[in-house]
Amino acid sequence: MRKIFFILFFILLNYLSFSQQDTIENCLLWEISGNGLSESSYIYGTVHIIPADKFFFFDEWIESLEKCKYLILEVDLKIGFFKQLSLLKQMKMPNDSVLSDYMMADEFDAYRSYMIDSLKVSSAKYNMTLIYKPFFTYSLLLDEVIPGQKIFYEKYLTNLAKDNKMKIIGLETIDFQMNLVNDISVANQIPMFLFDFSKKVQTDFKKEYFKLLDLYATQNLTEINNLEQEADSYPSFYQDFIINRNANWIPIIEKYMLNKPSFIAVGAAHLPGEYGVLKLLENKGYIVKPVCSNLN
Repeated sequence: MRKIFFILFFILLNYLSFSQQDTIENCLLWEISGNGLSESSYIYGTVHIIPADKFFFFDEWIESLEKCKYLILEVDLKIGFFKQLSLLKQMKMPNDSVLSDYMMADEFDAYRSYMIDSLKVSSAKYNMTLIYKPFFTYSLLLDEVIPGQKIFYEKYLTNLAKDNKMKIIGLETIDFQMNLVNDISVANQIPMFLFDFSKKVQTDFKKEYFKLLDLYATQNLTEINNLEQEADSYPSFYQDFIINRNANWIPIIEKYMLNKPSFIAVGAAHLPGEYGVLKLLENKGYIVKPVCSNLN
């Protein structure tokens, strides 16, 4: 069942869909104070999963986490065995269909050629992409292109929190996240995550991921915010996965911050921008300021 955890983590990996916004301080960790808080809380932008040789989390950030009583993640990652089986079933194509059922013959040939000849995906992994919905196929393919050992930021933070005897909170349930994905038809998921046949553009998974990693390594929220990921083409996706979720999180974050100092960790793409969590917190009267470190 180890593979299911990898796939589920990428439910949390945000498809970056932001329009141009004003520049923001390039920093991954932000202190939240004021507006009735007796102690500061912190919010951190993760990339969710990263090659082990690119992983970083500074001592100052650990110290900030250790000041807190709650670790708040996008979702509580404690998932029982039977729940995993249920989720695995939901990840598969509906009614035992396969990817080729949703493509013309020439489209499917192009997809197969790209997977096997260009990405060099293994036969076993390629066969898995045929039975899983495209959103989860995207996750499987990232597994192929990320080399060597990988580190999950949420798991790393969870271990720190347990060592510090912190309570771990989820902003939303895994069922809620699954429903967001399942509300997108398979036909619409194909151009969003695999291949836009109208534009003859194949998603370059490796290029996209390592571009994001480069920006993440420099804590460059401005450029993360400005990545062009076809927000105009999929406005409902942007609304559901970014704007609505950010807004839904704010009262939950407030509830816990007002009770005890909290360390909130969400995907870095949720932080910047007009509808980002940082701006929404400022709009509520909180003071947010960067707690920056660098890799030098």
